[in-house]
Amino acid sequence: MKGSIYKRCTCPVERDSKGRRKACKKAHGSWTFVADLGIDPATGKRRQIRKSGFRTSDDAQEELNKFLTSVATGQAAHDNRLTVGDYLRQWLETKEAAGIRPTTLRSYRQHIDAYLIPHLGRLRLGDLRATHVEKMLHDIAQPPAKPKSDEKIAKGKRRNPKTLSPATVRRVHATLRSALTSAKRKHLVGHNAAENLELPRAVRPKVVPWEPEELGKFLDHAATDRLGALYEVMAMTGLRRGEAAGLRWDDVDLTRGVITVRQQIVEVDGTGVECPFCRGEHRQYRFGRPKTASGEHR
Repeated sequence: MKGSIYKRCTCPVERDSKGRRKACKKAHGSWTFVADLGIDPATGKRRQIRKSGFRTSDDAQEELNKFLTSVATGQAAHDNRLTVGDYLRQWLETKEAAGIRPTTLRSYRQHIDAYLIPHLGRLRLGDLRATHVEKMLHDIAQPPAKPKSDEKIAKGKRRNPKTLSPATVRRVHATLRSALTSAKRKHLVGHNAAENLELPRAVRPKVVPWEPEELGKFLDHAATDRLGALYEVMAMTGLRRGEAAGLRWDDVDLTRGVITVRQQIVEVDGTGVECPFCRGEHRQYRFGRPKTASGEHR
């Protein structure tokens, strides 16, 4: 990073009777500094910050030195024109290019499009503060206003919109915090406005698993279904839906009684997507004979 200073003259051009430009009055104009921050990897364009209005060259140089120091230590934003909305879209493109899981990408996109951009998108990234984030989290946790007319309902407004759960609010916050962590690492912001906030408490729902008798009734009922065998494998091994959907015969060792989970198939926007699983570390589920006599036929 480097910078320079220069004097800017705002006087109108005046010429004498011979057409020569007249000299400007003394002590006029102001000094400006220019900070060169190099090439922006996201756009390929050179980034420069200008600030003017200094009375003397010493004042301009002093402020330039302070600015360059603050950028080097991560305490200043590089681009004072970049909005939160533009940055979040850039961050999402970066995440997609990095090959994150489609379900994670879908969640990020939903959070950004539905909540973060509508509430924070117009703010300049460097101006974002914790108070803005706290207000946004408070607002999205409130029951949405109901449509005032059938006309709005016809345009796609829900008649009875749902209130976001504390867990969903926390996930929206986590998306923003992750994006701002990346911005801070790139010295686009000097602080992460989403850190150290008071968040609504997410209560983990109580899980009530089926009793063996209930599971047996379900499998008996599903025995004639085309997916009956799949339900049985899932029940006996604990495979998740995406893992079961991605299962292939090559992943099943009947001799050893081992299923190796190498992939999962998830649904993203109505499309099946095959995803790499655990980056080469394969999870294994061992299965054997049913524990009860009533389950021998399954």
